[in-house]
Amino acid sequence: MCIRDSYIMKLTQKTFSILKNFSSINQSLYVIEGNVLRTMSEMKSVMAEAEIQEMFPQSFGIYELNQFLEVLSLFEEPDLDFDSSYVSIKGVQSASSNYFYADKATIRTMPPEKSFVLPDVIESFLISDSVIKGVMQAANVLQLPEIAIVGNGENITIEAINNKNSTSNSFHYEIGKTSKTFKMIFKVENIKMMVGSYEVSISSKKITQFKSVDNNLTYTIVNEAASVYEG
Repeated sequence: MCIRDSYIMKLTQKTFSILKNFSSINQSLYVIEGNVLRTMSEMKSVMAEAEIQEMFPQSFGIYELNQFLEVLSLFEEPDLDFDSSYVSIKGVQSASSNYFYADKATIRTMPPEKSFVLPDVIESFLISDSVIKGVMQAANVLQLPEIAIVGNGENITIEAINNKNSTSNSFHYEIGKTSKTFKMIFKVENIKMMVGSYEVSISSKKITQFKSVDNNLTYTIVNEAASVYEG
């Protein structure tokens, strides 16, 4: 691949917000040439993919993504000039910073280079932003460690639970109908989605995918071992 000497662009606020969200999944990021960003948690339990407006001219690594974003925040609408070994960040009043790329080998957990296709989908439904916020707030208030999406053969609920304690407090919303029986469990700390409503797809392989209704943004989360699908 031939790398151009430099390429100047600006990041939209939406892309900045996506990068900030991705930093909560993995501190490091390897950007592939093009307009698709992907990341994966160190435990490989959470993957995220976003199609963005900008086109990155080359592949490069960022070892400390939060630090990189903080450097960008020092500038107002900075120009990013991509050189072969660093990005030059330039603002008004002659302010600038050269931020050097990290070697690919130093990146903590590389995501797949292609989009993940969810296998054997057993159920799909919509979940609103207000419901996601509500169940996460309930988990925090009640100090519950897990979120579960449950199908009982009639209804689908999303619940804040402690799966190891059947007598603990709980909280739930009814969010749809189903003929299937399943219980897909997530650790609260693995719920990393940006604000918004999502189309949720559940796999019999104990993997759940959240596709944003409003953005080209997808999260794939591996469910906990105690999750079940009975058909």
